[in-house]
Amino acid sequence: MTDHATLAPLSLENTAPYLIDTEAQIQHLLVRLARRPELICLYPPKKREPFALSALLQVTDTNLFFDVSPDEHINKVLEQGSKLVCISSLDRVHIQFDAPKPVRIEHQGRPAFRTGRPDFILHVQRRDYYRLDIPARQPVICRIPLGQTDTCLDVAIIDISQGGIALPGPLPMELVPGMQLHGCRLELPETGCLEVDLLVCSLQENRARAGTRIGCRFMNLSGGEQTLIQRYINRIERSRMARE
Repeated sequence: MTDHATLAPLSLENTAPYLIDTEAQIQHLLVRLARRPELICLYPPKKREPFALSALLQVTDTNLFFDVSPDEHINKVLEQGSKLVCISSLDRVHIQFDAPKPVRIEHQGRPAFRTGRPDFILHVQRRDYYRLDIPARQPVICRIPLGQTDTCLDVAIIDISQGGIALPGPLPMELVPGMQLHGCRLELPETGCLEVDLLVCSLQENRARAGTRIGCRFMNLSGGEQTLIQRYINRIERSRMARE
């Protein structure tokens, strides 16, 4: 499943270097998205809200079939649009395409969106795309329980993605790759709080902060928790675009 992409639409002045527009290449990417299956974020045209976390169920010669949202309001907004803006990731590469004429149907015994096929796909490899740096004026706090006591360590995280977070080191507690941190509380400003389990994956030198970067992966996030994280990421990106 997709772990690292923020799953938010990219707006590029020049799309030519990233355009996939041959039928064979489009088919290849769509089939890969459906086979894994990869997490896909569905947006209405020219909007960032509401969105649905979905999956590509089937690819045919004429149509695509997507999971619907459990939220009926979101489904109604999406099906009223002229297209679905579809965002996903393959091998840490951003995938973006428009799926025209969404219609809600029954597909293999389950509710689904049926759409037309895209005319092209944006295939964008950007190393900095997958993690959202946390704005200093609105820190995101991760509250980490310390052992069997009621004491917790509050840490302002460095960045966040659908796959995990990064903590600044060194910390008062020793963290090593492979360590699991259970029952951590992540407070997303103006969005909500969620309880997460973290797996420490890496420790890297962080020259910008004169310390270390402790990379942690989310363990077993639910669909609702993924949606909350994506909503926070979208809110921060909208705020940044408004200031530019």
